[in-house]
Amino acid sequence: MWNVLKRLPRTGLRLLSLAGFSLLLPAAPLAATKPCPPPPCEVQGGKVDQTKCQELADWAATGTITDVVHHEVKKNYMKDFAEFTFTVDKVEKGSVKPGQKIRFQVGWCQNARELPKDTSGTWRMFGLNLPKDPNDGNEFLDYAKVETKAK
Repeated sequence: MWNVLKRLPRTGLRLLSLAGFSLLLPAAPLAATKPCPPPPCEVQGGKVDQTKCQELADWAATGTITDVVHHEVKKNYMKDFAEFTFTVDKVEKGSVKPGQKIRFQVGWCQNARELPKDTSGTWRMFGLNLPKDPNDGNEFLDYAKVETKAK
């Protein structure tokens, strides 16, 4: 073995010794993304607990979802980071006003729930206080489609 090593050029020996030395070092932990906390209003089975959401929200209202712009990222993420506008029809809690338009964007942990393909009809939105600076982004806890009762 020593005969083989003696024939290697000096740079090859250095690389070989560095490679061997690196095997002796403990492996550094990989930098991983922290997992998102569980959705605040979700109960077992993925259903939205609207009573819990109502308690946690700073405001709650029914209204419509419009102006949806999809930003689907399929590679590695398989998520639609859609932007949309929620227009308040009826206030159930908090300081939002009827007719107020609130813009949201689906995120990774914040506003994590993706929009369904069909956003027609009336929706109940549970939100946190709106930031003073609209560039800071609005945050919702969750939303649920309002079921219409058949006549």
